[in-house]
Amino acid sequence: EPDEYQDYTLSAPSVQSDGSIDYTLTLNNASNRIAVTSRAEIADDVAALINEKGAKYIPAIMNWLASGVTGDGIPFRGSTLTNAVYRGSGNQNSTIDLVGMYWLDLDPTQPGWELWGGNKTGVTPVVRESENFIRTNLQVKVWLMITNVVDSTIPAYPPYRLQGLNNEKSDEYTGDAWSSVNFKILMEKNFSERWFTMRQFKFDRNSFHPADGTADAFTALIEVADPNTKASPAYVDQWWNDDGPVLSKWNIDSAISPIGVSTLKENDVLKR
Repeated sequence: EPDEYQDYTLSAPSVQSDGSIDYTLTLNNASNRIAVTSRAEIADDVAALINEKGAKYIPAIMNWLASGVTGDGIPFRGSTLTNAVYRGSGNQNSTIDLVGMYWLDLDPTQPGWELWGGNKTGVTPVVRESENFIRTNLQVKVWLMITNVVDSTIPAYPPYRLQGLNNEKSDEYTGDAWSSVNFKILMEKNFSERWFTMRQFKFDRNSFHPADGTADAFTALIEVADPNTKASPAYVDQWWNDDGPVLSKWNIDSAISPIGVSTLKENDVLKR
């Protein structure tokens, strides 16, 4: 178009009561036929909080930010984005980026969010017997707690959701693919650094013991199949070749192991 048809003004953004943002585009010297093309780009402050591995989550995160609410329907508190913090045992503190906050459904405009977690107990063997077998399963008690160190009016609570690539179906199967990130229980033997994913889960509101002030608050007791049996993912990698103590850890990520994903229960023991 000739320069005389490019004269325009764009108003300052106007935030509406429903959270949407309106702009007024005034076109001066416009002809009877005109095409307007606009493009939305991720803001620099948002991009800075998303690492390279989380780039695939950008559409879902942008939808989440645009909705301005958590899974409880609670509106986001402000407009400035702030990272959360993970605090583990042994002062294993780290920053949770915007992708991790999206996974856990933490309001990024509310400062002070922290995820506390670790193993409540070591690995405990449990003998399971029936007419057909005797096996030694392994149990571990893990705990996860979300708290806000800035706003004391927000009570601590256990995680209740893991969001994935699709906000509306973030905890469902799509064909053969699992769209959500998942919570994994991993174990190794004799400090070998050969970690095996024993079980993997999604969360709901019954995944952890409630915040009731008891010793079990925020915990889940998880049992895995005897690693020396074909029921265990570690069997094909010859778990029995290593001797020594068994160690356990957990992780939240989007990788899918060749085992099923189930909903974590606060007392997730296997059938006897």
